[in-house]
Amino acid sequence: MQWKQHAVIVTCALMLAASPLCAKAKSSPYVVEVWSDVLFDPSGQVAEFQVADENELPSAFADQVKARLQKARIEPRSVSGKAVSFRTGVGMAFEVTPGKNGGSVRVVGLEMAPRPLKRSFASFPTDIARVADWSGSVTAVCQVSTAGKCSSTDVEALPGLPESARRWAAETFRLWSFVPQQLDGAPVEGEYRLVVSLQTEGPAREDFREDKFERLMRAK
Repeated sequence: MQWKQHAVIVTCALMLAASPLCAKAKSSPYVVEVWSDVLFDPSGQVAEFQVADENELPSAFADQVKARLQKARIEPRSVSGKAVSFRTGVGMAFEVTPGKNGGSVRVVGLEMAPRPLKRSFASFPTDIARVADWSGSVTAVCQVSTAGKCSSTDVEALPGLPESARRWAAETFRLWSFVPQQLDGAPVEGEYRLVVSLQTEGPAREDFREDKFERLMRAK
């Protein structure tokens, strides 16, 4: 049995990714994830921002992202009682519904967190890959260091989930890197949460239109 890459579905807000792992047919609604680096001034208003991979987005779509960022406000951050600037990653998840006239777009997720810079997935657990029609989910929480790596990872899962799935989530996060958040210009530790649903393919279906004995003989 072969594990399907696209069966790995990231379901947490802002890891609903526009990647080969989560791609859907263009005729159906699909989710696009857009990250930006945003600097909030001491009053909690946006001072500057940069949309990551902006050149890969349609200009009209990028304009929508920028318009939303310009209106953003947060509770002012402080250090030792003094209001300071806060630089952070802002992730926005958009559900795109295709249509004859360009379709529609709506925000379905919003989060402030260290911005993912490098994302890849560890090899899928072989013991799970052998099981037909298996599904499960894990929640992994990465403590992002000031160097942009996971200093520790806490993996939560429902009882009965194979230990290999927990290890897979932890190993996956070790492959990631982030742009750390900053307070008053200095990098600080942050937290990134990821919920991943995993699923394996079912067994191959028998073709009853042809005699099984004939198929076996022809395969020799």
